[in-house]
Amino acid sequence: MPSGAKCNKGVCECNDGYTYVRGRCRLLNGLGNSCQTDIDCHFGYDRQSVMCKNKICECADGYYNRHGNICRRKSMAINDTCVVNTDCDELGSNVKCVNLVCASTSTNGDFPRNQREIAVQTSLESYELKPLNNFKRDISIENPASSTATGRITRDEEDKTLSTLSNTDDDVDEKKYGSSCTDNGNPCPGLAHSTCADNVCFCNQGYYAKNGKCFAELGEIAESVDECEFEFEEATKKCLCQKNYFYERSLRSCRKPIQYHLSCTSNSQCSPFGAVFCHPSIPRRCTCEEYAEYDEPSQLCVYKQGLGAQCETNDSCPIENSICSSEHVCKCKQNYIEDNGACAKGVGAECIDDSECLPTNTVCESTTESKSEKSKACQCRKGYVHFKDECLKQAVEPEDECVETEQCKPLLANCVDKKCVCGDKQHFSGGKCVDQKSLGEACTRAGECHLEKDPENIECRNSICQCKIGYQPSTTQRTCTHVGPKKNSSGRPSALKIITFMLIGSAFLITSAALKQAFY
Repeated sequence: MPSGAKCNKGVCECNDGYTYVRGRCRLLNGLGNSCQTDIDCHFGYDRQSVMCKNKICECADGYYNRHGNICRRKSMAINDTCVVNTDCDELGSNVKCVNLVCASTSTNGDFPRNQREIAVQTSLESYELKPLNNFKRDISIENPASSTATGRITRDEEDKTLSTLSNTDDDVDEKKYGSSCTDNGNPCPGLAHSTCADNVCFCNQGYYAKNGKCFAELGEIAESVDECEFEFEEATKKCLCQKNYFYERSLRSCRKPIQYHLSCTSNSQCSPFGAVFCHPSIPRRCTCEEYAEYDEPSQLCVYKQGLGAQCETNDSCPIENSICSSEHVCKCKQNYIEDNGACAKGVGAECIDDSECLPTNTVCESTTESKSEKSKACQCRKGYVHFKDECLKQAVEPEDECVETEQCKPLLANCVDKKCVCGDKQHFSGGKCVDQKSLGEACTRAGECHLEKDPENIECRNSICQCKIGYQPSTTQRTCTHVGPKKNSSGRPSALKIITFMLIGSAFLITSAALKQAFY
């Protein structure tokens, strides 16, 4: 596998920090760094945007530095294509980029429509890119100073690019990509930009095979428009993207420009807007990196300063009580809360006085039994619970209002529809939610046994939920009914009761007679 490349899900791609160009993954130098040729310079998403001048990487003629290592083409006429307002700066302060063309605002003093107003969601299908029709542009007409002789090109010594341009038709037995050949190390007859290797015709680096031919990658030399899938520039004999379009990393396709907040399909389309990427989730839009924020006047996602700024170490974060997180972003350290660009004391932070604690319903209290000043920290007041950066009122009874389940935890309940409620198989007993056990189920304490109707008639006896003494379960096992005195089937007094009443009456008569005899 070539240096600087890796295999990702069956596809070869360049490692982070490497850029694919001329068949290889290369480490390119940014603007202001040294170079030997143009190919040494990082070109972003436009190979024509940079040049090696006096052995230093610079923006090419007709381009300006938009941000970082991104150079944007200058728009040179009204109605010329653009993406951001600064593309039109050469045309005067009253010219802005409106609907992707430079337009004068001097007549009505404002844009026809603000970019944010036209930021409507469109389907991804509408942004599918199709190959452009072959288009031949003679830039010598647009820029006479850049025209050169268009005679035979044999070798570009600067970029070491081989070419097989020929003014004769001496080639015989024309070859195609993959055809057999015998002259190893030399071009295959009739197949431009090819080399015979191991007796097989291959495309040179910077060229790719399609339909048996070798097509030039974007930015490479071609003999004619027939060897370019996109635009062919006559003066330089190079395959290019249409003006204002973006070069994809493969250098084999182009992406059309978009406005900020419109749907994107590639990071290249978002490159004019600074520290930004094309968000992979629908709706796909250009989105600022976590450490950047969008600045409307400059139409750039600019690096944040202080909290939220990109960092490498804690020393990179100047805000007091801030640290460099694992995501390489400056954040408040544990127990501290962001407040107006500073890190204020939250629950758990050491304190001396209540006024130091930022969240409402907090006090500065000792965290140990020693009550020493050094052990004081911001804590939630009694009757409040800590959740994230807040102190929320603690629930006392079922149906109390809540925002988070944390408020209902003292009741062992959950916050549902902004009220503390017990679970489906629970009931409220003894000041909290407990598991609900029915008749006949095992239990460990009385509060577990529960009936929907007359719950006071059930108890935990002998580790089993049973009806209380004097009650019996219904046939459905859902209620306990009271057991009353039994009667005989006829409804008349039984013989036992009659005998009992007679004995009682006899005893009463005997006792009365004895008392009478004793007194008289």
